[in-house]
Amino acid sequence: MLATTPLMAEMETTLLANVGRTRFSLTLEGIHRGLTNEEMSAEADRDGIPCSAESIGMVRRTLTLTLADQLHPAPSDAENQSYLYREVLNYKHSPKLHKLIMTRLSQLQAIDPDVKLTPLGHVNLGGGQSRSSETLPAQCPDCWLHHAGECPS
Repeated sequence: MLATTPLMAEMETTLLANVGRTRFSLTLEGIHRGLTNEEMSAEADRDGIPCSAESIGMVRRTLTLTLADQLHPAPSDAENQSYLYREVLNYKHSPKLHKLIMTRLSQLQAIDPDVKLTPLGHVNLGGGQSRSSETLPAQCPDCWLHHAGECPS
């Protein structure tokens, strides 16, 4: 695991359980398989969702920093890092992780006002393939998770 804290481990596990929707999850899965950036790029080309080794390297850096619970040192990367946090908002996660994600997104938004605080929406990985996010139930005001029916907490 790349994660350095229990909450980041939950985030990493969430991404690995949902491989394929974003470049973050695909790259994380490749890292866990021991692939180089070049090998991941070749797989992406083969799968019809091309991505250069250089771009995968940037995604790898964002994953490494985020799962070490660090913000990107370059303010110009704030919005890109926010996409990783926002992707996790699409999936079931603990209230503690939700609070951490919202804190990090607020910090990133202070650096770059274009950062959004909402789940990452429609994603296009390229190659003419378009993947859309599933429709989430409303966010529960008690536990901050997206779930249908009564609150489980």
